[in-house]
Amino acid sequence: MRFIRIFLDRLTIDGSASASIRTVSIARFISMSLSAFVAASFLTSPLSLHAQQMVVDDAAITEPGACQVEAWWGEAEQWVLPACTLLPRTEVTLGAGWFDRGAGSTDPHLFAEAKLLARDSDALPWGWGVVVGTALSLESGGERVSQLFAFVPVTVNLETLPLVLHANAGWALEREVHGDHAHDHQGFLWGLRGDLAISERLALLGEVMGLSGDEAEGQAGVRLFVVPDRLAMDLSYGFSLNSDEDGLGFQLGLAWTPAPFR
Repeated sequence: MRFIRIFLDRLTIDGSASASIRTVSIARFISMSLSAFVAASFLTSPLSLHAQQMVVDDAAITEPGACQVEAWWGEAEQWVLPACTLLPRTEVTLGAGWFDRGAGSTDPHLFAEAKLLARDSDALPWGWGVVVGTALSLESGGERVSQLFAFVPVTVNLETLPLVLHANAGWALEREVHGDHAHDHQGFLWGLRGDLAISERLALLGEVMGLSGDEAEGQAGVRLFVVPDRLAMDLSYGFSLNSDEDGLGFQLGLAWTPAPFR
């Protein structure tokens, strides 16, 4: 699931909204997510799919001639990101997202990313690549380019443990718009993630990430492998390492990979 998401604005609760409304919303989200997990748990199978709503990216791409659709819904945002591998070692992602700005308003975005693998981690103990991308705001009157980023993802498969480690390091530009003024913040971005296999169909996920000058954030969750090599489901909770800030909150994600079309 893409590193740039950590630098996009978080959910802002309208000052007139009561705490009870937020509590009911979170409870409804948890009950829906758990119901989906219970229903999916009757289907068993091992699988290796991409990150869905996890922020730290991996050094892996969709199989050649195939596409994958990552989608997630959470307290702060919703995303649909189709990704296809049409050229050797190159995956291109084009998608859209919606951010909750509070008071019933949303901010739609377009997202574009290209990932080029120098060494694929799916077939080797470790791999690395290069990722570049941008996020464009569709909000009328606002700055169009809200994000630019470039980073190197590294994935290490530990042979002695059922653990896969991922690291991201690079550069990002974040543009915040306040009325008629835009403020650019750029710097070093970083992230670390671990995927621990509990069984053939269940894994625990955890990550920390940040942008220089900003507070670091974390996210933890579980991944259920539903259909062999085709469907995975994530349930996660994102939080700020600074207790005064809001994190990503609860998120439910799916990664679906149809059979290759060539």
